[in-house]
Amino acid sequence: MVNEPLFSCWAEIREQKLREKLTTAGTFLENSITFIIRYQQVKKATNNMHVLHDDELYEIKDILPNSQDKNLINVFAEKVS
Repeated sequence: MVNEPLFSCWAEIREQKLREKLTTAGTFLENSITFIIRYQQVKKATNNMHVLHDDELYEIKDILPNSQDKNLINVFAEKVS
């Protein structure tokens, strides 16, 4: 069940590279995606949230600082089947 959206934001999508796809085949990471968003949002992103992108629902698995820009965070999410 999807609740009402808490907020929307700009995100850069980082798809898995071929090497990563081969490494993660058969694991929960196989259907994962990384969303790169600004650290400061209307609400703080947490692991109990979901992301709706291109009519696909993703469950947030982890949130980590971006190593290249302290104003960004990496949101690792898995596609909900």
